[in-house]
Amino acid sequence: MEPIIKIDQGIKVLIIGAGAAGIGAARRLLEFGIKPIILEGRDRGGGRCYTSNFKGIPIDLGAAWVHSINPENSIYNEIKRMGYPLKEEKTAEAYLDEDKGLLENSISVKQGTHWNILQKKQIKAEDCSLFELIKEDLEEVKRNQSEIENRVLDVLITRKEQYYGDCINVLSSHYYEYVIEPECESENIVPSGGYGALLAKLSEGLEIKYNQNVTKIQYKTKEVSVYMEEGGKFDGDLAIVTLPLGVLKNNSVIFDPALPQEKIEAIGRLGNGLANKIFLKFKNNFWGDNLKYFRIASEEKERFTCFYCWDNKENVLCSFVNGPFARKIEKMSDLEIIQLIMEHLKRTFKKTEEIELEDYLITRWGQDKWCLGSYSFFKYGSTPKDCDNLKKEVLGTIFFAGEACFKENIGVCHGAYKTGVEAANKIIEILKTDYEKRKEFN
Repeated sequence: MEPIIKIDQGIKVLIIGAGAAGIGAARRLLEFGIKPIILEGRDRGGGRCYTSNFKGIPIDLGAAWVHSINPENSIYNEIKRMGYPLKEEKTAEAYLDEDKGLLENSISVKQGTHWNILQKKQIKAEDCSLFELIKEDLEEVKRNQSEIENRVLDVLITRKEQYYGDCINVLSSHYYEYVIEPECESENIVPSGGYGALLAKLSEGLEIKYNQNVTKIQYKTKEVSVYMEEGGKFDGDLAIVTLPLGVLKNNSVIFDPALPQEKIEAIGRLGNGLANKIFLKFKNNFWGDNLKYFRIASEEKERFTCFYCWDNKENVLCSFVNGPFARKIEKMSDLEIIQLIMEHLKRTFKKTEEIELEDYLITRWGQDKWCLGSYSFFKYGSTPKDCDNLKKEVLGTIFFAGEACFKENIGVCHGAYKTGVEAANKIIEILKTDYEKRKEFN
């Protein structure tokens, strides 16, 4: 292996954001002797990777799974290097109905077949929403089966929507499943100490300044000034911007001069999904010891459909909510949400006296001003080229990274980390060129 040359030339690199992309960028720069300063708005690092303690149990409020395990997965490679604890999970599932209780496995198998066929429908010449593509066939299927079967089919659709953080009415029929990563070895790997804890470990030794609310990034060739809400600024030569797509869409940070039009258009076209978690600790385990997931069908499609058994021994469930339903309940109080979900569970399991809640925790990523959403997806009208345009550097001075820049598998944490490393590599190549020129001159 070629030895790494320390190329620090007094260059000052600022990194906006201490999430996966910012941490990945900073670690790579440090390998070459460049000591960046990370400016983080929160009082903690990790961004949307956040491990919290819930009644003595580590829970991930944001990212929780390492997706697409393959030799090029940057996060997985870091995990292996550090010997960080991992576990592979079985995905045993059960389907229930709010009125009928536990359903026969044959119903979900049949509806799964319907859903797979619907998704493989011939793609139209022009991009449209996934719903627009399949709606006629979907209506035909629903006309010819029972109400219970239709409810389960809706749950399977919601399962797909959960992965992208929004409904099929906005997913791109061309690109919603666009993935060009190497073939996966596994999809069910969980950092058993917590994803946020993993990011905290990766950030050790980095210079991170917390509680730095960036409001403006002013730049010209090889010169950057980053202004803070509290007053003051940080000056640098180069910057790596890892602001989440939701923040970029909201224009929470002003760029001076304005970003190139193709970048602004890419930000507007890409989808910004919302997925929240509701953690529930019960006095008793009323769902059984062998499940990892159970999904509940009901008359209302927008409902608490997916429950993940976070810790069966400690009686902790996690309900996933996404898209329009997640946005709807973010406006409710905690007590209103808990009342709805408890009524739903009691009606489904018919065990009113046994279902006794001890504690809960609810995420609201859509209201978190540091991200304003959960992860990106290809909304109809957007293409993978939008990720490329979002990732392009400007004036060779400000570079961009984050999960929305990773077209190979948009929305994943390891993609954010990898694009951070790529942005750092671009800076390193610039400095290497300068280094070689000076050597020749001398």
